[in-house]
Formats: sequence, C-alpha cells, structure tokens
Amino acid sequence: MINPIANDNRLLADVRHLIDAARQRVAGAVNAELTKLYWQIGRRINSELLQGQRAEYGKQVIAELARQLIADFGKGWSERQLRYCLRIAEIFPEAEILHTVCSQLSWSHLRLIIQIDDSLKRDFYLEICRLERWMERSSVARAYQLATLRAHSHIQKAGRHHPARPRSFARPRPTLTGPHLS
Repeated sequence: MINPIANDNRLLADVRHLIDAARQRVAGAVNAELTKLYWQIGRRINSELLQGQRAEYGKQVIAELARQLIADFGKGWSERQLRYCLRIAEIFPEAEILHTVCSQLSWSHLRLIIQIDDSLKRDFYLEICRLERWMERSSVARAYQLATLRAHSHIQKAGRHHPARPRSFARPRPTLTGPHLS
C-alpha cells in the first residue's frame, strides 16, 4: 500500500509547524503565569509578612513558609525559591513592567538576571536579551557571568570578554518541566 503522506512533504512540514507553534505558545503562557505567580508570592511575603524587614524575623518567616510549602507542594518551594520570589518583586515593583519582561524572557533567564545587583548592568542585559532574542539559557548565563566578572579589574583591563551571540536553532523546543509543573 502506498503511503500518501510520505509523498507530501509540504503537508508534513505544515503539521510540524503547527505543532511547534502551539508548543511555543503553551510554553510562553505557562512561563508568564509562573513568573507572575513568583512575583505575587514575593510581593505578598514582603508586604504582608516581612513588612519591609529583612532581619532575623524575615529569615524565620521564609524558613517556616518554605517548610510548609514543601510539605504541601514539593521541593520546588525551598527557601531559595522564595528568595527568588522576593527578588523578582523587588526588581520589578510594577506589574506592568513584569508583564512586559516575562512575555519576552523565561523564568530561567529572569532568575539569573535578577541576581545582578548593579541595576545598570541588569537593565543592559535585560535589553540585550530582549533585542537579540537570547532564548538559550546558556547565553543568559554567559551574560550574567560577564556582568559579574567585569567587576574584577584584571578582566576590565584585558578587555577580551564580550558576550557572544547565541546560536540559533531551526526548531526550538519549549521545555515544560520543573518541580512546579508536576
């Protein structure tokens, strides 16, 4: 028997494109929702529990909250994750700004970028990632490393380190895995 689909490469290519496009939209929607969740959690913890305090009381609140959340939802809600939530809310105090950023960058990207303390460097790398469409986590990690390393004078003097443009892929695969999705 003759396989009619095997002879029609255009049909197969079109269906593959539809599947890939749907995966990208789903991954983007999931990423945006998770990032908004982390931001909301960070705002809630900071405004209602810590009330702007980062002293010993704050550490105790975070530790206890993480312990309870891990019991309820799994290991993805560690103290470290809650600190990332606090940091994203601190860096992006307005929901509109966060919405724009999370529609263009994944949580993996943002998690690395929010660790850059220098706001000028952080804003620079956010913009570069957005403009250059750096979708590879390794490219953002490289940008983060460069931002951190440039603080050392011997690297500034050498002037040899420049962010490389990421490799492009014909069919990027969205990743929908993680402790919060299981």
